[in-house]
Amino acid sequence: MSDKIPLVSVSCITYNHVNYIRECIEGFLMQKTSFPFEVLIHDDASTDGTAEIIQEYQAKYPEIIKPILRKENLYSQGVRGINRFNFERVQGKYIALCEGDDFWTDPKKLQIQFDFMESHPEYSLCMHGRYVLNYIAKQYVCQKIRNNFPSEEKEFARQLMMGKQLHLTQTMFFKTADYRTKESDIWRDTKDAPMADTQIAFHLALAGKVKLLKKYMATYRFAPGSITCPGDKFKREDFIKQARIAMKKMADNNGCEDWWSEFERQLNSPAKMVKPPVSYRLLSPIYHAVKTPYGRIMFRKYLKSSVNKRIRLRLWIH
Repeated sequence: MSDKIPLVSVSCITYNHVNYIRECIEGFLMQKTSFPFEVLIHDDASTDGTAEIIQEYQAKYPEIIKPILRKENLYSQGVRGINRFNFERVQGKYIALCEGDDFWTDPKKLQIQFDFMESHPEYSLCMHGRYVLNYIAKQYVCQKIRNNFPSEEKEFARQLMMGKQLHLTQTMFFKTADYRTKESDIWRDTKDAPMADTQIAFHLALAGKVKLLKKYMATYRFAPGSITCPGDKFKREDFIKQARIAMKKMADNNGCEDWWSEFERQLNSPAKMVKPPVSYRLLSPIYHAVKTPYGRIMFRKYLKSSVNKRIRLRLWIH
């Protein structure tokens, strides 16, 4: 692989993920592909040993693992959109995302998404189903794929802004060329925002169609320390507040005021809502506290198994 230009570049950002980063990297390395790929990791000056684990893998797989290990934390200095430091050095035709506390579960994930994008050039973004590993509710379950996923161009962007759709960050796979076209707009809308993946998904959805594959090939980890974790109420509420401000600015910047106005009318409507927007349900501790015997069993199995074993078994749920 070292003498070939990668066709896919994996972007992974991490900070103090010592308990998770090994499983994340193993999920990258287990990928079986017909093409070369690279893994670009940006560590934002972790203090818990995360960087040392990354260096360990870099020494073993120097042609694949290509890290930036910061000495000073950029996020605390107000720098947002950390993924951009990986995107600047992308060589691949496509970019795949996965943050350091999440992980992939299917060794064919990259190949499946690559094949789809190659055969469907009208699509700018490809995602798929995921599992949720919830340390708060002690659950490990599939996050149900909705049957009414929008197929019309730009409709996903509208629903994303209105809170009716989720961008599944650890499943995102998109064209580097489309990102380059939208790059300046993405980082303009990311300024002062607590997140950047929403802006990336939004602008990619404006560039072409969005596909959600009905396959479960990654896991989102919902654990203490997560920005959306219900264990820190004030942290979560501040994140939601800042995220709404950022979304409003993005609507104004891109001529989508009507979409945002519609979203606000829904939130302020006196009529009883059957369900709150999906983005708010994701952040709700009540939503995540729903327990099933199956979810508890899978959570216990996960904790008892080794990293390599649970990856090889593809988490028992397939």
